[in-house]
Amino acid sequence: MADGKTHAHYAGIAATAVTVGAGVLAVAVHPVFLAAPVGAWAGYIAGPDLDHHVHTEDEQRIWRYNRLLGRLWSLYWTPYEWANPHRGRSHTIPDGTMDRFLLLLWPLLMLSLLAVPTAGAWVAVAWGVAFVAQMMVDAVHLWLDGLL
Repeated sequence: MADGKTHAHYAGIAATAVTVGAGVLAVAVHPVFLAAPVGAWAGYIAGPDLDHHVHTEDEQRIWRYNRLLGRLWSLYWTPYEWANPHRGRSHTIPDGTMDRFLLLLWPLLMLSLLAVPTAGAWVAVAWGVAFVAQMMVDAVHLWLDGLL
């Protein structure tokens, strides 16, 4: 079982690797891969340990940035913590990842629905790419916990 600092360190490495890989794929294959860093860094910011009553490295990072924002962040994730026992559903792929993906990115998802008539199916593909990228970062966390 890895500690919070180890989780944060490897999540940062995974998010960076996904970002670099997405840049290469966006140039070589299709620009839709530019959505991957959104999911990867969402996985870095909102990791599976948000189900824990102790401030995680994710939360401490935000508290150090701004105390009010940190307090609001913790308050926002409190119902998630109550609904998920530690290492329960939150530590599963794809269910736990989907919960945090929707809770974190729902405003952007809703705004992107406005773009669907003009952008077409590429909006849905981009969100799928972002979700897969978040699952990749979560997989590193679950691997460090011995759950994968």
